Amino acid sequence: METRTAIRVTVTFPLGKEGPDQATLTPDTTVGYVLTQAMTHFGVSQEPNVVFYLSAHGEKQEPTRTLGQVAGEAEAVTFRLVKEITQG
Repeated sequence: METRTAIRVTVTFPLGKEGPDQATLTPDTTVGYVLTQAMTHFGVSQEPNVVFYLSAHGEKQEPTRTLGQVAGEAEAVTFRLVKEITQG
């Protein structure tokens, strides 16, 4: 069995004016790292009453998961950056 050494990652943000954030990363890279890079790319930061997270496959992805876990056998994965506002 061939071991993957890279996964193509795309992050979209419907509220952003920039195009998608794209990178090629190792399968052991965490979702948290991708989130930090995407937030920088899209020029957003954590705020009171606002939480940013990544979703893939229609589900919120925990920051401790790896790209290999999210992508499964796929060579690429697409995330969506989600801005969740909580009433405080």
